[in-house]
Amino acid sequence: PAGKKVAIVGASGCGKSTLVKLICRFYLPESGSLKLFGAETVDWEPNALRENLAIVTQDSLLFDGSVYENVSYGKPGLTRAQCQAALEEVGLWELVSSWPEGMDRSIGEGGQTLSGGQKQRLCIARAMVKQAPLVLLDEATSALDLQTEREVQDSLDKLLQGRSALIIAHRLSTVQGADYIYYMDKGRVAEEGSPS
Repeated sequence: PAGKKVAIVGASGCGKSTLVKLICRFYLPESGSLKLFGAETVDWEPNALRENLAIVTQDSLLFDGSVYENVSYGKPGLTRAQCQAALEEVGLWELVSSWPEGMDRSIGEGGQTLSGGQKQRLCIARAMVKQAPLVLLDEATSALDLQTEREVQDSLDKLLQGRSALIIAHRLSTVQGADYIYYMDKGRVAEEGSPS
């Protein structure tokens, strides 16, 4: 539902990431019904659907370009002030502003000059500027150590304010802030309910 955070948890291979791929319309369901924003996914034009989605995955999807270019990929025409505001929101502005090139600094292929947590926060900043009504978090913190996960979680909480979210995770501890949880096993919902 609009404005709610729904979590999908379960072991590897249970179907969590497949569900995200179906929502992104990388492929269509072979049977059943999948509705997004009140319409069947088969009726959505893929690019129109994707304009309403922002995604943060466990693998930081960054390209060889500047900090600004990587953030503005989420919103063409992004002003530098908007980019700075997003970097401040995710706790990266202090680092970026310390560089002589600032947000024009190249981050290398895949963001190789950044730590894992910095890469994830950059991806979260990109998702923030997109301002999509639905945010998909696919194991967004699973590759991080516990301390970095806590720091990145603060950025994710800001990203999700006022938005609908589907949060994919291995661990129940990651999704305690969700409104509702589905536990999947072998492609099916085995249990569902509130975090408690």
